[in-house]
Amino acid sequence: MSDLYSLVGQVLKDQAALDFKTENDKLKEDNDKLQKVAELERTTVLQRRIEEVREETESIRAETESIRAVLQRRIAEVREETESIRAVRQRRIAELREDVESLEAARKIVCVVFVLHFIWQQAQRLGLTSSSH
Repeated sequence: MSDLYSLVGQVLKDQAALDFKTENDKLKEDNDKLQKVAELERTTVLQRRIEEVREETESIRAETESIRAVLQRRIAEVREETESIRAVRQRRIAELREDVESLEAARKIVCVVFVLHFIWQQAQRLGLTSSSH
């Protein structure tokens, strides 16, 4: 009988070891599956984040292009304004030169008139003119 008890004990022990091994193998499989699911979730999250970053990058790129276009238009406008101002300035300088030349000519005329007046006065003093002025 003791052999029977020993045999039953061994069978129960072997069954318990087999159950434990089976449960352990099942837990390892479940753990592997969970790790694969977690890795898949991480991959999915990373893929979503990569797509978000791509979209943000495209948005920034489009915004940058828009800003660049605005700046280029503004630069062109400023160049046109600068050229216009330069042309007006050059025209004004030419006008001022003409004015200076006219004033120089008028000054020379005034000097000639003063000299002629002085000569006329001297001639009158000396009695060289017939005018009674």
